[in-house]
Amino acid sequence: MSSDIISIVNAKTYRHYWDTTIVNSLSAAGVTNMQVQAIWYKEAYPVGNLSLSPQTYSDSLTIQSKRIMNIIKIKFPNARICYIASRIYAGYATSTLNPEPYGYWQGWSMKWMIEGQITNDPMLRYSGTKSNSPWLAWGTYNWANGTIPRSDGLTWNCPADFNTDGTHPSLTGRQKVAARLLNFLDTDSTACWYRVGGCSSIVSSDGNNITEPICQIYPNPVNGQLFFSEMLLDLEVYNIYGQIVISNIKSATSISTHNLAEGVYFIRSQKSTMKFIVTH
Repeated sequence: MSSDIISIVNAKTYRHYWDTTIVNSLSAAGVTNMQVQAIWYKEAYPVGNLSLSPQTYSDSLTIQSKRIMNIIKIKFPNARICYIASRIYAGYATSTLNPEPYGYWQGWSMKWMIEGQITNDPMLRYSGTKSNSPWLAWGTYNWANGTIPRSDGLTWNCPADFNTDGTHPSLTGRQKVAARLLNFLDTDSTACWYRVGGCSSIVSSDGNNITEPICQIYPNPVNGQLFFSEMLLDLEVYNIYGQIVISNIKSATSISTHNLAEGVYFIRSQKSTMKFIVTH
């Protein structure tokens, strides 16, 4: 859904997006709006008129994104962190939806969002009694100049990485984005909540670290039996699409992964959610 639609209250599908699509997605995952603490944000909006200057486009997207941060804080009052990502290359676009150079300038808009919070933009307060936004942090930067390799080797090739519109990624393109996202969450210092084993400590309201035992799962990746360092209660296992693939385990110190296809999975218990990878 484009940023202009989900940031303007009287837009035609605004309520459907926030109060139906999002609510249904959370409900399917067994999550309430009060449980949402981390957000992944990647937005753009249809250009339509190619005479629109890149500066005007990015300024408008920045304003819309600030509104969305305010909406997020209202809809999900416990949202603590929002990772902001860039879009992919748009130089192969066959429509006026969001071609270059607007795809490139979307990244600048995201940069200005973070810069605005650093410089105390009143629309992006993340702390105090009047906070109206989650804390903003860089997610993945997915833009690369077509087939010209970046320093990390990222390229975007057409038609392999794109659908026929030259804008939206194909399965191959989506796999590129997903791999970068998973690597980010596995390595970024702010994403310890996501990694296997979680964070080694939590921070109390007075700023002091409180050591907390963390359950370990092993081996990981796994091919066969996955073991837990302690008894886990009320287990469910999800795939990356949020579908339950193992359910109704009241208590266990291990599970079998023999019937799971290769890929990334999440095991959720009363205590925590942890990620593991199945190989064959």
